[in-house]
Amino acid sequence: ECCNRVQVVMELLRSLGAAERPLVAVEVGVEGGAVSLALLATFPLLEVHGVDPYYWNDHDLDEHGKDVKEQLNVRVEHIFNTTQAAFSRFPLARAQLHRATSLEASATFSL
Repeated sequence: ECCNRVQVVMELLRSLGAAERPLVAVEVGVEGGAVSLALLATFPLLEVHGVDPYYWNDHDLDEHGKDVKEQLNVRVEHIFNTTQAAFSRFPLARAQLHRATSLEASATFSL
């Protein structure tokens, strides 16, 4: 049975030698961190950077016409805190969560 997102990324990293040598991966739009956390657990030499602004910018309306942006940001803050706690189970040198847009985060990476 093939293939969910985690399986596809794991197979790609396996083909690049992630099981035998250090590699760096970036997950943009990490949200709850399921993919990043699975990769960290599978590949002990892998360094993962999760990138997500964890901020709801849109003004969505509920069924009564009330703006729910603030409520959504409270939910997003909870997701960030939970994901940050999960990332912290791994050494900082291997697992970093960047609370930034992809453009903002890209300025902090060097090749």
